Amino acid sequence: MEPKKLVEVMNILLVGATCGVSMAHVVPMLRPFLKYGKTLDKGDALPTYVGVYVPKRWFLHFYQLHVALSCMNFFLVWVVGEKGWNDLHVLTLFNLLQSSRRLYECNNVSKFSAHAKMHLTHYLVGLFFYSAINIYPLCWALEGDGHRVPFTRIILASLVFAVAYNDQMMNHWLLSRQKKYFLPKERLFTVVVCPHYLDEIVIYLSFLIVRPGLAYLVVSAWVITNLSISANQSWMFYLKQGDIKQNHYRVIPFIY
Repeated sequence: MEPKKLVEVMNILLVGATCGVSMAHVVPMLRPFLKYGKTLDKGDALPTYVGVYVPKRWFLHFYQLHVALSCMNFFLVWVVGEKGWNDLHVLTLFNLLQSSRRLYECNNVSKFSAHAKMHLTHYLVGLFFYSAINIYPLCWALEGDGHRVPFTRIILASLVFAVAYNDQMMNHWLLSRQKKYFLPKERLFTVVVCPHYLDEIVIYLSFLIVRPGLAYLVVSAWVITNLSISANQSWMFYLKQGDIKQNHYRVIPFIY
């Protein structure tokens, strides 16, 4: 398949995944597909013929795949590719930095319960997403479709990325220090339940700043939709156990 066609296929599949997650959130009988880890109560478990669950610690596989593909793309763009600065240099660097940190955190910071599960569809969609965000720059590199980016836009995107990157690192560290399934009382956790999800959203918006267009609009829409739904599940969990108040926001301060 030609790289340009593959980008179009990735766009369609990500739009489909976004619609699928939205539908599962709206239709009560489909909501258990979305629940994982602490939000997956025993009463939510699906029947065995559709309820195929895998360990939540398999999140590690997402970032192992992400790092492998990011390294390949980084080498292709920075070492083998044509000389001259373009948006692909920034995108592949961002991907490599984010994937490397998340892999380190999954191995050394995050504490996965031995009993925490996620549905197989969640796992497969995760593998697809981390493949897709590396397939985009790979296809553009193979097509020689790198765009020169104004220096001011690179600075803006880098600042947005750096702030969210650092904040997410600190938030994951705070979560790892908490007693099981209790919310930290520091930083943005005092305002929103999932500031680490907000950081993730902002990180991928920085990609959109680097390369405006349909591809990263679709990526951003997926990230915002998926993490907003996950944040809502976490909000309900913490509200039920009395760890937050009703006016605590889910993921975006003063909005949602």
